[in-house]
Amino acid sequence: MVGKDDFLNHLLRDDYFSKPENELLIVDEMIDFFIAAAQTTKTAVGNMMHHIIRHTEMNQKLLRDIQMVVIEPHLKEDAPVDGKVDLDQAFVYERLRDMDYFTNAFNEALRTDPPASVSSTYYLT
Repeated sequence: MVGKDDFLNHLLRDDYFSKPENELLIVDEMIDFFIAAAQTTKTAVGNMMHHIIRHTEMNQKLLRDIQMVVIEPHLKEDAPVDGKVDLDQAFVYERLRDMDYFTNAFNEALRTDPPASVSSTYYLT
């Protein structure tokens, strides 16, 4: 949720961070969270790719999901140009959110191999 309850607004309402001299600290915190999110996403996608490569049945089901949910509806709406499918036009959010097998497979990869599998408290205790 973006708005009054997002992380940046919580920082701005905090007494310590709301001081003008601490403006760079807010920028630093936001950069840290951006980098952490990028690393977490990279790890999650890498884990998913690992599962796809190791399990050919999963690979085939994902390809079928892409074909049925993304490519075929796109071809019905727009004719290929020079016999090629415009993937930028095919892979739109409205179609991607309907990819049930992909969503379930990604959630399963997150469950079996979470990007942050060990909490920092594990190392501190």
